[in-house]
Amino acid sequence: MSALTSVEALPGVGLAGDRYSEARNRRSPDYEVTLIELENIEGFTKATGRELTPEMPRRNIVTTEVLAIFRGKGGLRARIVSGGIVSVGEAVNRISEGGRER
Repeated sequence: MSALTSVEALPGVGLAGDRYSEARNRRSPDYEVTLIELENIEGFTKATGRELTPEMPRRNIVTTEVLAIFRGKGGLRARIVSGGIVSVGEAVNRISEGGRER
């Protein structure tokens, strides 16, 4: 994987250019985008002594301090409900099934 400063999020598809943007590579709709916390990457390195950089896990977006309920997990799969350009440093909002921010 390579790090990008921005990418286009396509609802019902995934991130432009990503392996999951092709339907045959998605196991279900919630594979459109995958996220992992930087804290989990750093925790792995600290616990194992093995190098793991943010570009190494097969996750699309590396977050900080937003996935606390998933601490200890390998990441989060999600659907894209609103398209546009996602850039480094921008806020990402979690939307409930009813379409409201949580």
